[in-house]
Amino acid sequence: MSTSADANSKVRLVDADGHVLEPRNLWVDSVPKKYREDTIRVVWNDELELEQALVYGKVVQRMAANNGMANQPPEVRMHPRGWRWEDLPAPGLDPKARVAELDREGIDIAVLYPSLGLLLGAIKEPDHAAAACAAYNDWLADYCSVAPDRLVGVAAIPVQDPDLAVVEARRAVEKLGMRGVFVRPVATPDGRMLHDPTFYPLWETIEGLGVPVCMHPSGTTEVFGASQVYKPRWGDQFFYVGKPIHFLIDDMMALYMLLGTGVLETFPKLKVLVLESGGGWLPFFIGKIEHWLEVVQWQVRHLSLTPREYIQRQVWVSFDPDETTIRSAINDMGAERMMWASDYPHMDIMDSSVTQALWKNLEGLGESEKSLVLGENALQAYGIER
Repeated sequence: MSTSADANSKVRLVDADGHVLEPRNLWVDSVPKKYREDTIRVVWNDELELEQALVYGKVVQRMAANNGMANQPPEVRMHPRGWRWEDLPAPGLDPKARVAELDREGIDIAVLYPSLGLLLGAIKEPDHAAAACAAYNDWLADYCSVAPDRLVGVAAIPVQDPDLAVVEARRAVEKLGMRGVFVRPVATPDGRMLHDPTFYPLWETIEGLGVPVCMHPSGTTEVFGASQVYKPRWGDQFFYVGKPIHFLIDDMMALYMLLGTGVLETFPKLKVLVLESGGGWLPFFIGKIEHWLEVVQWQVRHLSLTPREYIQRQVWVSFDPDETTIRSAINDMGAERMMWASDYPHMDIMDSSVTQALWKNLEGLGESEKSLVLGENALQAYGIER
C-alpha cells in the first residue's frame, strides 16, 4: 500500500472509472456465427508490429496496445511496437493482479469499464450488439467475482435498440450484480442522441433499478461525435491533441441536452455520471448555460430547476488524479458531485502512482471534502454498500 494512502488510512478510496483489458477474441468466440467476421477483435499487424482493434474488418484503433500503456515512457506510449496484447499490464487482464495493484496504490474499490468494449456502440445490427454486450457483461461479472468487495462492474447495453437495452440492463443489474450501465455520450449508429424520446423507457428502467447511466466517451470515429467531425481535418495531429477536446465536447453536449430537453426533469431520480473529461470545466459550463437559459427563458418553461440544481440533484462528474483545477471547481460547486478516477491502465497515466498525484492535488481541502471526492460520492453514485 502506498505511503500516501497509509498517511490517510481513514479515508476510503474508490476509483470511479478504471478499465479492464478484455481477451482479444472475447466477441469472436461469443457472438452468433453470422456476426463473427464483423465483430470486435484485436489482430496483430506483422508489417507494423502493432496490435490493432477492428470492427467490421476495419481498423478503428491503430495502436490498440495503448489501452495498456500506463506508466510507460512517452516513446513507448506513442509507438508501442512489439507489444502483444497478452503482454500488457497484468492488472488489466487478470483480476488477482488488479487487486494487488489496488493494494499497492491504497485503493479500496475500483469501478471497472471496458477498453475494447467502448467500441460496442459502433455495431450496427441490434441483435449483434445485444449479443456482444451480453458476452462482455458475462465476462466482466466473472472477472469481478474474484474479489466482489473490491471490483465493481458497469454493464454495456445495446443502445442500438432501446427495447433490447432495457432487457440487458435488467439482466446485468439484477442477475449479474452490475452497479451501473455505460453509454457513449454521442449518437447511436442510426444517429439518435441520448435525449431522443425513444430512450425514455430505458431511462425509466435504469431509474427504477437505482443505478446510474454512465457517459463514457471513446476516441474512435465510427459513430457521430467530435472525433468523427474533427479527425479528418486534424489529420495525424488528432492522435496527439484530440482527447482533451473531443471527449469534453461529447460529454458537455450530451449533458447539456439531457438538461435542456428535460430528460433530467422527467426522470428526477435518474443518476447520470459524466466520465473521463475532467471536472474543472463544470463551473464554467454551469455559468454559461444558466446565463443563456435566462436569455431564452420562454424556451425552457418545461424546466422547474436551474442547471446547477439539476446537477446537484442527480449528476456526478469525475476528475483525473493529476487535475490541478479540482480545488477551484469544488470551491464553486461544492464537493458533493465530484469523484476521482484513474483511467488505469490506459496510456494517459504517466506517473508510477495515481494516488500520490491525487493526494497532492487535493491539498488544502477540508477532511470532509476529501472524504466525499475520494470515495463517498462514488459509493453513493454507484449505490455501493459501505
